[in-house]
Amino acid sequence: MKEVYFSDYCDQKGIIPKFDENGDFRYLLTVPFENRNKGKHAIVIMKNPSNAGRQDTSGRYTSDDTVYRVLDYLYKHQNNYSQVTILNLYPHIGGETKKIKEMIKTDSGKSYIKKNDNFIKNYLNNLSETYEIIAGWGAYSDITESLYKERIKDFLKLLKEEKVYRVGSMVGKKAEYPGHGKYWYDYENLLPYPSTGIQ
Repeated sequence: MKEVYFSDYCDQKGIIPKFDENGDFRYLLTVPFENRNKGKHAIVIMKNPSNAGRQDTSGRYTSDDTVYRVLDYLYKHQNNYSQVTILNLYPHIGGETKKIKEMIKTDSGKSYIKKNDNFIKNYLNNLSETYEIIAGWGAYSDITESLYKERIKDFLKLLKEEKVYRVGSMVGKKAEYPGHGKYWYDYENLLPYPSTGIQ
């Protein structure tokens, strides 16, 4: 399988991943852009993390297709972002949601979701720069839909009065979910998270 790395416009030395002590969960991945010190900070909320943010044997940080697409969209966007931080509804690492479907129902899985929420709450409370929150978690995939909707509702309570955005059209049978970051295209607009989305 081909290794995916961060693009040349990313500041490799400034990349910050935060995994748990065993490396099974990722709470944050921050990637700054080169020569963009004065731009906004994009906070992207995805579904669950992959192994992006780990270092290979040469010490170079690896990315993945989804993170690469998200960064590419935001780098090209007219809002001129200086850096991107990716957070997640679930901190459980697994490229495919079927790998975490059962794990997130366990006591241990729920405990890490709570840790994830506390981490995000503290992180946002301590941000001093201008930022925008963009939802990119997509539809429920292999996760039980009712549990997924509950998770989204709980998570949005963390954001309280924050303004939340999404990229392009809402997805799902009832257009309830923001488009997943893996499918963002640079010609799509950044729009407000709509009232028709799960609240």
